[in-house]
Amino acid sequence: MNKVSMHDMKQNSLRVFKYWSCALLFILLPGDFLYRIDSFLGAFTLTTIAVDTSLLVLILSFAALFLAISVGLLSTLLGFFNKAAGKLVLRGNGVAVWLFVDLVFFIYLNLWSATVVPPAHNTVRHAVVIGIFLLFNLILVAKLKQIPSNVDHAFKAVPVLAAVAVLILVVRSTAVFLFAGPAVPVVSPSAQKNNIILITFDALSASDMSLYGYPRDTTPNMNDFARSAFVFDRMFSNSNHTSPSVCSILTSNYPSQHKVYNNFMVLTEEARRDNLAAVLKKNGYATAAVVANPAAHPWHNRTYADFSYVAPVPYVSDYVSGRFYNTFTPLLLKLDSNLNNWFYSMKGVVVYYAFKYFLNHVVSDPPMQAEWHDFYLVGNKEWDTRVMNPPERTFEEASRFLDQKKDRPFFLWIHVFTPHAPYLPPEEFKYHFLSQKLFDTATSQYSIYGRCYDPKDQPRIDALRARYDELVLYTDTEFGRFVKQLEKHGYLENTAVFVSADHGEIFEKGEQSHGGERLNQPLIHIPLVVRLPGQTHAVRIRQNVQQVDLAPTILAAAGIPAPSRMQGKSFVDLLRGGQHREQRIFSMNLEQNYQKAVVKVGAVGVVEGNYKYVHTLNTPKEEMYDLGRDPGENYNLVKKDPARAAKLKAVIFNELFQGMAPKGSH
Repeated sequence: MNKVSMHDMKQNSLRVFKYWSCALLFILLPGDFLYRIDSFLGAFTLTTIAVDTSLLVLILSFAALFLAISVGLLSTLLGFFNKAAGKLVLRGNGVAVWLFVDLVFFIYLNLWSATVVPPAHNTVRHAVVIGIFLLFNLILVAKLKQIPSNVDHAFKAVPVLAAVAVLILVVRSTAVFLFAGPAVPVVSPSAQKNNIILITFDALSASDMSLYGYPRDTTPNMNDFARSAFVFDRMFSNSNHTSPSVCSILTSNYPSQHKVYNNFMVLTEEARRDNLAAVLKKNGYATAAVVANPAAHPWHNRTYADFSYVAPVPYVSDYVSGRFYNTFTPLLLKLDSNLNNWFYSMKGVVVYYAFKYFLNHVVSDPPMQAEWHDFYLVGNKEWDTRVMNPPERTFEEASRFLDQKKDRPFFLWIHVFTPHAPYLPPEEFKYHFLSQKLFDTATSQYSIYGRCYDPKDQPRIDALRARYDELVLYTDTEFGRFVKQLEKHGYLENTAVFVSADHGEIFEKGEQSHGGERLNQPLIHIPLVVRLPGQTHAVRIRQNVQQVDLAPTILAAAGIPAPSRMQGKSFVDLLRGGQHREQRIFSMNLEQNYQKAVVKVGAVGVVEGNYKYVHTLNTPKEEMYDLGRDPGENYNLVKKDPARAAKLKAVIFNELFQGMAPKGSH
């Protein structure tokens, strides 16, 4: 038996550690940093970047150490019985490192090139990317014998990087915990100020609410609530997915202004400064956030410091990763760190594009999307049928805040995750609108969720929509229970309640889910119900309003002037029986753009009166509909009324982008 000594184990582990630490620190970290450099420099101070980079250096070093110990131990144990088997493990690790480097290099080369090459030249770009990728591998093969010595040389920098990282963190921690800055001055509020509750639901489309005429009775409790409230028939979201929409609600800026285009971005310091919670807090309000979706959470968009109370993310707290998230995020924020977002984004990019570029070609139908894997498979044995982040838990957390003794008025923002996919209502609601046992598990829904579909598949999409409607009904039931609690404790007598959504959900026109470049009504027509303190009568309002109008309206209701950088307009006059001058509505999806770069791709829509115009940037695609006569958006009027279409197109680029139209888009 060819035994391997303890010395061999140490050498094996050291060899593995060298390769993985170099791959993680000198390939993954620089590649990701280059891809995000404009976002980082736009959103963060150099201190934040230094702290986050230091933390990532240490985390990735520990990850390499873990792999080294695991592989080194395995190779040594096998080597006790067969030396060749031990060496085979090391060779297998070498292949794994090579494949990892290849994957990371290809992903980030492709992503980075997409930010600097216009979409019109994608064919050439893809060819160049593949050519560079192949050349990269040819160089590696040609230098195969020199790789070990090159790794040895590169590895000498790892201890230096780790030492510098530790030093930066020690200095930063000392500065934060010993030299805290002065508290922000707070104005004492009037004792007569009313409380404010803002409830937003995730992916709740007005198209699927009986409150707005949907034939299924999906929102009976919302209907009851609306009998003594203002109901806005034409409320629009400023984007079609979570992070941009939520940031528009908080900042009263369009996504083109606050520059949070996708779920991996965060608010810049300038955009964050005068957000709704910050202004209310400065004016003496206790501000609280109970937010169930990480993409909307104050920890994610960096409005955390503007809330007096922030509840953890409910659904991830069930999982191991969630416990770490909820435990360490407050500590990281004290260091002015954005590590959670950076690490979450880096992991998401690598995992998602690994599926997109490679696994989808190897496995004809992977069992689950990468992001769904994160949601369910980490510590949740009932992932396939369980309601993700039940609404009652969110409302219970909000009730815990309300139960606290407060000596000043409060602003409470509640963001409920449902009816966001997967559409898995509990048993008492399942099969309410669809009796057949179809799409009643997450894996069965994945087969069509979030995908473009052929018109012949519309019956299957309709069946999936029934499950969504059941989830809407379940969410509405929990909303009704929460409202009864507000009534029981007398809050409705001194609290203004605003109920809305971040965006909608679509089940038509070949599209399902949300996001992407479509801005159809099911995606951006959302509910808005406002109940003022002591209100007993119902009012239906048919004027156009939008998410950026919410913050100025809430501030006006509290008697607080809106900051000048807010782009929305208060509609508080409508709540007081007066008139409101409509402004243009803008909605957009810009998720493929860099924060600091000129907007190049995406879709932007403008609504003026009854007319809605949508332009897909850097393409000739245009749509225009008369929503008064054609609410289903079936008749494109661009060719029939080209003058109006040209006028609305000019509005987008002259008013929204202030003349900075992407080259070639008009």
